[in-house]
Amino acid sequence: MRPGWHHPVVWEIRRTRIGAGARRASRPRFVDRLFVSGSYFATLGVNALLGRVLTPADDELAGGPDGTAAVLSYTAWKRRFNGDAGAVGIHVLLDRAPVTIVGVLPPFFLGTEVGRTFDFFLPGRRASAVLSTTPFDQYSTWLNIIVRLKPGQTVESSAAALRGLQPELRSTTRGVTNRRLST
Repeated sequence: MRPGWHHPVVWEIRRTRIGAGARRASRPRFVDRLFVSGSYFATLGVNALLGRVLTPADDELAGGPDGTAAVLSYTAWKRRFNGDAGAVGIHVLLDRAPVTIVGVLPPFFLGTEVGRTFDFFLPGRRASAVLSTTPFDQYSTWLNIIVRLKPGQTVESSAAALRGLQPELRSTTRGVTNRRLST
């Protein structure tokens, strides 16, 4: 039985020792990326300052209407694109994989990780397309889940349901990360 949460959010942080080179023109730069589900921003009630945020359509394995979509943090937009509204719609290379910037986040949204900031938010199901050209540390994968409880649903029942999902998570993450999944 699957728990019936409103808009479950799953995100993964992928960071390599060498970082991710964001390229506009020919100057590579290092960026921090966060791979999130298409419902991440809707669940958190965050809208784009410019353009749009990721949607479930962006989670498709083939990509959404813009191919692999990327949303910029406000800070990255100011720092890397000088606050140019024309950044929305351009194509950049992340680890030599093309992505389309579809939106810019408002300045108040810093993410859900206290003390961490990210430049690019990307669809989690597209991680293999973006990371396919970059070797990464096999133990650098983290999986975090946020759920919004339905009225009347308790934290305890949700925690029990998440524990019940662990066997499925383990079976879908076979390989090196399987040894690292804690119970």
